[in-house]
Amino acid sequence: VAEPGVVTASALTAAQNGGRSLWSPFRRPLWLLTEPQLLRTDMAGLPIHDGPLIVANDPERIETGWWNGADVMRDYYTAVDARRARLWIFRERLPPNHWFLHGVFG
Repeated sequence: VAEPGVVTASALTAAQNGGRSLWSPFRRPLWLLTEPQLLRTDMAGLPIHDGPLIVANDPERIETGWWNGADVMRDYYTAVDARRARLWIFRERLPPNHWFLHGVFG
């Protein structure tokens, strides 16, 4: 799952790195939900969150758990809602292929 991809770094660490951030603020959201939130879909099967979402990128495929039978297969996207909030959403690749909200970018 995406949680192991989260990095925390102090301001001191960034200062030791020449003032450069150790992670890209665009790849992962600032706020990760404790539990992904199921999203409703429209008649075409596209996700809705306070209205239609605009998907802003091709999917980032994340797979894990295949070695122990706890398969997780997700396609992650950045999306923008009607209030212009940037969201991190995913679609399950295993049936029933639900859409979820997993994080919010700062």
